[in-house]
Amino acid sequence: MSPGRSCVCVTFHNSACPSVTDASVQLGAPAPQAPPASAAVQRWRLPIVLASLAILWAARFPETAIRVATLRALGSPRYEGFVGLFLPHMLLYSTTSAACAFILWIVLARLGVVPAPRFPVNRAVLSHGLVVGLLASALTAVVVFLMAGAGAFHWVGLNGWKIAGNLFSNFFEELIFRGFVLTALGAVIGFWPAALASSIWWAATHVQYPLPLRACIAAVGLLFCWELRRTKSVIAPYISHQTLDVILDSVIG
Repeated sequence: MSPGRSCVCVTFHNSACPSVTDASVQLGAPAPQAPPASAAVQRWRLPIVLASLAILWAARFPETAIRVATLRALGSPRYEGFVGLFLPHMLLYSTTSAACAFILWIVLARLGVVPAPRFPVNRAVLSHGLVVGLLASALTAVVVFLMAGAGAFHWVGLNGWKIAGNLFSNFFEELIFRGFVLTALGAVIGFWPAALASSIWWAATHVQYPLPLRACIAAVGLLFCWELRRTKSVIAPYISHQTLDVILDSVIG
């Protein structure tokens, strides 16, 4: 319900609606306005922005250097199997920056600056996760078709190591971009500006793809941000992300 609009509370459960005899409830009275940004947010505005930028930077640059150095130390294994595929996804893609993001999120939440992390799993979360994942898959498939034609699609098959590895790396990405960064920046600049910033940076980290596909990834990121706002759970975009990867990794190669 938009602030400032008149409202009449109608419900079959008395506990959910104030009594009509309550003097504070008047027909046609304006709804209470949303409170201004808390003093804590104002006081911590610069540290919040700097912390978000630090996590975004870490997710792109130090993580890449760590991954490259580690894989080189392991003999530069091919991108397959446990060592070359699963292990990097579990430990080397976004693991360090995700851990730092989660710690910062807990600290800021305890300071009363941002909402605490939430990971509920319920029917709405599961259904949104699947449906949005299918929509994101369809959108990405259209972009790939426009870029490369029908020849880009063929059955590659399900790669168990990749699916297992993505269970970790996709969660770490969602924790960073739809979790900490979206929540922290959203407290300072508002939800949609924060969603746009985090989605663009998420797309920018996918340097292995051409620019049109990265633009598509940014659009998918915005869709995931909307999904998080709708469900109040990082698990929903995580399920969508995993659904997207399983589908596209199986038919594009």
